Amino acid sequence: MKTKMIKINNCVISYLEKSGNGLKLLLIHGNSNSKDVFKYVLESDKLSSFHIIALDLPGHGESEKDYKAVNCAKIYSASYYAEIIAIFIEKIKFGNPIVLGHSLGGHIAIHVSSLKSLSGLIISQTPPLEQYDDISRAFNPLPSLATLLTETITDKQIDELIQVCFPYRTPDIDIAKIVRNTDPLCRRNFFQSLTLNATFTEVTKINNLLCPVAIFESINDPIINHNYILSLNFPHVSLQIFERSGHFPFLDEAMLFIDRLREFCLKIPNQLNTHY
Repeated sequence: MKTKMIKINNCVISYLEKSGNGLKLLLIHGNSNSKDVFKYVLESDKLSSFHIIALDLPGHGESEKDYKAVNCAKIYSASYYAEIIAIFIEKIKFGNPIVLGHSLGGHIAIHVSSLKSLSGLIISQTPPLEQYDDISRAFNPLPSLATLLTETITDKQIDELIQVCFPYRTPDIDIAKIVRNTDPLCRRNFFQSLTLNATFTEVTKINNLLCPVAIFESINDPIINHNYILSLNFPHVSLQIFERSGHFPFLDEAMLFIDRLREFCLKIPNQLNTHY
């Protein structure tokens, strides 16, 4: 497995690539995270045949940071992240991948699906939003959630955030270090980009997709209102429930998550041939 770099729109993007002759799987992390949170997915023997790529979004991980404020207002937004990933897929010749997006990465993945042809879409801890007012219904009003939308955060706030995200176990990945390594302007400008959008149309986008879609949902994630997700009308979406996880089911219940991920992905070629 190798760490690689590629320049897209004058932004250097870092990504991990695990070679394989099977299905192509692209992993998109969440706000103030990095590609490193997908450690278990990348290292799993059960996915040894998969060709897997996990990237760092701009301002995160080992991707380029320190943009001047005049530029980062555009760069650090969900829509621009989606554009970057669409170009990334084209440049590295990773066409028609299955895309797994976690948290913010799930929202980005939904937008990527409008720009590129996908073989499948999986979102985890991502309540799809149709309009701005849905935000207050989709997320629980936690003080620690506001931490992810503010520029400057203290070590105490990071520790509190980790405790909320991991109610069942202490992660063996240094989440605090990953959060600190994120460009603080990402959080501030991403929140500002949200306030500029009256509509998101993510529910509509999912229902219009011509590929299999799954929601991998931890029902005990303190951040997400699970009842909101259950209230959405998704006739053709596979809902996979995780009961012993917080905000990171692929870390808390790694073996179960990987088993279900593998099962869903391996069914996709037949589903595409039969139904889509």
